[in-house]
Amino acid sequence: MERMANSCMLVSTVIATGVLSAAFSIPGGDNDDGIPHYLKIPAFLIFAISDATALISASTSTLVFLSILISRYAENDFLSSLPFKLMIGLLSLFISITSMMVAFSSALFITYYHGLKLVLNVCICISTNTLIWISAISTLV
Repeated sequence: MERMANSCMLVSTVIATGVLSAAFSIPGGDNDDGIPHYLKIPAFLIFAISDATALISASTSTLVFLSILISRYAENDFLSSLPFKLMIGLLSLFISITSMMVAFSSALFITYYHGLKLVLNVCICISTNTLIWISAISTLV
């Protein structure tokens, strides 16, 4: 359990770092007033919400796995507390991975908004669904 908590905490920390960086480097850039160029595009709202969700859930996952690592490992903890913490940590890690993929897809759509919309949408949907299923299957195994 300790090795898994270490690995999951590392993954959630990397996700939190990436989405925090994405939040400060807004896709499409901003004008001189600091207002994003693509503020009126609905995909920008999706990007902002999914990026914030990924950051919050990755931070939650990191803190939950940290609490697993520093817990006292009493006999009663293995029956109730640690499995519950592990489920919460894995659930928040899954939510952060999914939100990060949605944020990436929407940022890609914002960046190439004037290009081939249909091809881009199909590629985004296929890659997002594939990665969601891969991460869902890997958490069940």
